[in-house]
Amino acid sequence: MAWDVLAVPGRDVRGEPLRDRWAMLEILLGAAAPPLALCMATTSRAEAMAWYRDLEALAVEGLVAKGLDTAYRPGPGTGAWQKVRHVHTVDAELLGVTGSASRPEALLVALPDGRRTITSPRLTPAQARRLADDLHGRLRPAQGGGPGAVWEIDGPTPLVEVVAGTGRHATVRYVRLRPAE
Repeated sequence: MAWDVLAVPGRDVRGEPLRDRWAMLEILLGAAAPPLALCMATTSRAEAMAWYRDLEALAVEGLVAKGLDTAYRPGPGTGAWQKVRHVHTVDAELLGVTGSASRPEALLVALPDGRRTITSPRLTPAQARRLADDLHGRLRPAQGGGPGAVWEIDGPTPLVEVVAGTGRHATVRYVRLRPAE
């Protein structure tokens, strides 16, 4: 899937506005055949919203919005474009934590679909502090412990709310510990 062009033979076009780069890309890919294809694009908000709604069932993880007058700027957070991803939270069983009992780094969870995974990225300092407080006295070293070992939960398995990634980013991100019932 091609969605931008940064250079054409003999010329760097990163400084050109997206509308011009897109026109160049259409010319370059004019005779292309699958598996190479030009990415779907629209300037219609209504059409983009329909794609966002309808394409999730086909495992399309979301949309990317770019300003037509913007030059290409590399790197995350440059403001040149914005990703809008589908996000769904699920409840997972908290099986343990990595790091230390007083400063957890990540969670070992069992997802509703049966997968066991470690959350990513690392917990924020505020999340780690809150989780350590909430689980105080309920963590025990897993067998074969050592630095960075998993700490298991003593007692009933609590539930945690996580964001389970979609599409090619299947990471699982911790949101919060569910209150005990």
